[in-house]
Amino acid sequence: MNKDILQKELKFKAIRSSGPGGQHANKVASKVILYFDLNQSKAFPEKEKELLYKNLKPRLSK
Repeated sequence: MNKDILQKELKFKAIRSSGPGGQHANKVASKVILYFDLNQSKAFPEKEKELLYKNLKPRLSK
């Protein structure tokens, strides 16, 4: 894994989280979404990508 390339490929977005939390929680971005295209990534060799797909399949979205 190449950490420098990986850092450049990660994209984060802060948004308001749903659910309870009081007055302040409803006004601030308290949820973070991570965007990462494992298929197009140059940070991982193919063997590592296969392992990641296999082990993280239930947690990955398209």
